[in-house]
Amino acid sequence: MRPRLTKHQVARAAHRDLEQPNQGRLYLFKACSLLTLTYQIAALTEEAARRGLKLEIDIPEHCKLTNLLRDHCAAHQGIVKLNRCDNGPVPLHF
Repeated sequence: MRPRLTKHQVARAAHRDLEQPNQGRLYLFKACSLLTLTYQIAALTEEAARRGLKLEIDIPEHCKLTNLLRDHCAAHQGIVKLNRCDNGPVPLHF
């Protein structure tokens, strides 16, 4: 079934910053002072669960989390992992 969209609408999508399927990981790098549960995080969590992968989100040390995001991480404890980095998220180069 094809979604019915008007000419200015686009289908929603979520992209990860790095994927390492051989290690079973999806990576998302965020450089912000306040992180909330976004469509991107929710969609990537669902994708990781469906594919049997883990989602790692790298955030700066000073980044604050909203209660909604904390609840989401607690509910998906085996799938979502938040990594706090000293100098902010540093993309891995492979």
